Amino acid sequence: MNRHERRAGNVTGRGIPLMLREAQALLQQKKREEAAEIYHSILKNAPNNLVALFNLGKIYHDQRNLERAAYCFEQAIRHKGDEPQFKIALAFVKADQQELDKAIALWQEVKGSTTSPKLLVKLGTHLRILGRLEEAKAFFNESLATDPMHIPAYQGLSMVTKLALDAPEVARMLDIEKKGASLPPRERSTLCFVLGNVFLDNGDSDDAFARLETANRLRRETYPQFDMSKIEGYADNIIALFDDKRARACETMGTNESARPVFITGMPRSGSTLTEQILAAHPDVASLGETDAFTRAVPFYGNAEMPGLFPQGVPSLTQPLLDAFSPEFLNGIAKTYLSLTDAGAKKALRATDKMLFNFMWTGLILTALPKSHVIRCTRDPVDTGLSIWRHAFLQDIPWAYDMQEIGRFHRVCDRLSKHWDAVFPHRVYEANYETTVAEQEKSSRALVGFCGLPWDDACLSFHKSDNRVKTASATQVRQPIYKSSAGKWKAHEKHLAPLIEALESKA
Repeated sequence: MNRHERRAGNVTGRGIPLMLREAQALLQQKKREEAAEIYHSILKNAPNNLVALFNLGKIYHDQRNLERAAYCFEQAIRHKGDEPQFKIALAFVKADQQELDKAIALWQEVKGSTTSPKLLVKLGTHLRILGRLEEAKAFFNESLATDPMHIPAYQGLSMVTKLALDAPEVARMLDIEKKGASLPPRERSTLCFVLGNVFLDNGDSDDAFARLETANRLRRETYPQFDMSKIEGYADNIIALFDDKRARACETMGTNESARPVFITGMPRSGSTLTEQILAAHPDVASLGETDAFTRAVPFYGNAEMPGLFPQGVPSLTQPLLDAFSPEFLNGIAKTYLSLTDAGAKKALRATDKMLFNFMWTGLILTALPKSHVIRCTRDPVDTGLSIWRHAFLQDIPWAYDMQEIGRFHRVCDRLSKHWDAVFPHRVYEANYETTVAEQEKSSRALVGFCGLPWDDACLSFHKSDNRVKTASATQVRQPIYKSSAGKWKAHEKHLAPLIEALESKA
């Protein structure tokens, strides 16, 4: 009998308050799994206990177990439907499940009895993802009306509309900025990112870069253990292990015949979303977004060549993995990947996977899935670096907040890309941003042709598509192709010396 079962057997009506206090203490210590055990025990004997349902639902939500989280909150609503916090919690889950209409309906039900600026921003963000920009703007404004200090709402608003320097929202942000060090570092960083981009978009380079430097410094300080040289060493190891001899030895090992996968790789902010949306507008293409399905399909082997770089269980390209190569092993990876992406592919002939950092896995992708299509997105490296540096990423990308590290990571990407071109010639298609915006139809036709699909004129009107776009480019790709982003860095060259120096370094 495990601890969970022992607790379930010992629950009495009088014991429940004590167990709830114990679970709350565990939550305060961030021991969610242990707290969840107690809530399960309580619910076995008292299935309508609202505190247990609510807190267990929050734990599931934190763990991204959205179905179970929704069940807990729905049960709570059945027993006490007039409690706004249960509907608010369920609205957050429904938004994360992409059931936006249900999330908004729940919000409308409680709108008169409670306020949640965080939920309003969440709903606005999902509307932005769907391309419903005016509705998104309304939610961000409503969030600010509820709480004028809610910095994520300013961030959301700035992503759906260009704010003039004399806009009242900018004046309020400048007032908040005066609090300076009294703001939590994360909030101060986000505020500096928003203001920095507003000033940059309005042509005030000096004020913009002063704020962006603060924003990036604060964000980079949250990753004190990150060491860029380890990433460079890993790239060296990949090139040494997966050399031409290895590529020739295993080029016929992969037997999977699926041509469905389309891997879009490269640096962030290199035109990858534009590439994805051109393809996703095709009636035979589904978009998976940014998925970790390929790395989840790769078996884990400890990496003795790069000790300490990868946490336990995280796969990497290492000698024991390569030693395991066989037709059966590689087909297992292919089948697992296809299974993980079946639901998102929706029986489409092609499905784009925009996990950009798969450029490190290109050799294994082309070996395990020899009929797949790999695209590398490229753009002027300084424009790419500037675009990265002015952006606050939701993902953990430590190197994105230091100009020199951005330049060094770009060199890693470029070096690996050239290596794959050398050992797998003509297997990777280069989608260049500047070429695409200069010659839209010609480039789009070549891209679609590389993926083995007939041409469709819808690919020229990708901005009219209702595809979800979760990246920072969600607003830009709702517009026709524009050329103003090409060569943008030249107006700010004096501020970009560390980035340019790192990009040009031979080290």
